[in-house]
Order: sequence, then C-alpha cells, then structure tokens
Amino acid sequence: MNEGMGVLEVQDKGKGIPAGLLENSGQDWMGGLGVGLRGMNERMRQLGGRLELVSTEEGTTVNAIVPATEFSSACPSQLVETSTA
Repeated sequence: MNEGMGVLEVQDKGKGIPAGLLENSGQDWMGGLGVGLRGMNERMRQLGGRLELVSTEEGTTVNAIVPATEFSSACPSQLVETSTA
C-alpha cells in the first residue's frame, strides 16, 4: 500500500512492447495493445484507479493502482465461494 493506494505490479522479462506503439498512440495507448489491457484499464477506471505501463527491450511492467478505500469495498463483492465436494 502506498499513500492510500493499493498497487499490484506485474513484471516480465520478455522482449517488451515496441516503443513506437506506445509513443504513437498518445493518450489512447490501450487502443493498440489488445483487448486484455483495454479491459484491465477500464476496470481500474471503474474502481477510481489507473493502469500504468512501462516497457523496454528487457521487459514490461504493468501497475494496477486503486484507492485503498475503493479496493477494500470492491473486494468482498467479488469473492465467490467454491465447493470442493
């Protein structure tokens, strides 16, 4: 938790996202990167947060950042009990 924000960071060591794709997309960088990131970005906005993406030739880091109050109130309704029977 950082300054009242919950942060989930996911990092890989892949080849990264081509710099031109991020730079040329401007504010709508999600549009060129597929449905998965676009969906994650929309969910972060619904929770009052944001999705940050940093990519180099050595990998990509995605940070999902949400206000702690939004996060704590959103989680219980998202839990689903499963049975192992």
